[in-house]
Formats: sequence, C-alpha cells, structure tokens
Amino acid sequence: MHPHLNHLSSDLCRGILEFAEGRALGKSGLRWLRIHLANLYGAGVEKLSYDGRLEFVENHLNDIVDSADNPLGGNRWWLTAEDPFQCLAACINLSEALTHTLTHVTFDFF
Repeated sequence: MHPHLNHLSSDLCRGILEFAEGRALGKSGLRWLRIHLANLYGAGVEKLSYDGRLEFVENHLNDIVDSADNPLGGNRWWLTAEDPFQCLAACINLSEALTHTLTHVTFDFF
C-alpha cells in the first residue's frame, strides 16, 4: 500500500479507503451513517444538533442518491462539500444502505 494512502491523509485518500469486509449497520447504524455524511459535508452543518444533521440529510436525500448513482454526470452535489471525496463515499454508502433497507427491512430513520 502506498504510504500516503491512509486514514490520516488527504480527503482523496481518505475517500477511497474501504474496509475489507462489510458489516451490518445494526440497530442505530443508519442513523449514525447519516450524521457522518452531514459531518463530512461541513459548511456549518457539522455544528447542528444531531436532529438538525439528520434533517439536513433528509432534505438532501435526492442529491445524495444522485451523487451516488451518477457522480460525474449528475448535479454533482458532493462537490460542494468541504470534504468532497469522503462525502461522495458516504453518499454511495448511504444510498446502498437505503436500497438494502428498503428491500429487506423497514427502519425508523429518526
């Protein structure tokens, strides 16, 4: 592995890192994934209450899914984030989690 590709490196390096094995999100994992995405977006959103961050993500769900499905040809909302590559990775993870959730289990998002 390249020495600059680590969890303490640049946004680009951090955005492409993934765990080797996926794990189930668990009971509250989807909530924390949403909060994580809001934190990565920045622009003051990370300073909102947890409920405010969850609301931010809910209000931008179409942008998040568009970013995940079509990062270069879509509206590229992820590029407006303070940490764009990490935000894009979180958009992809959240979109996949929501797709999996909708097809397998129903969760209370708030």
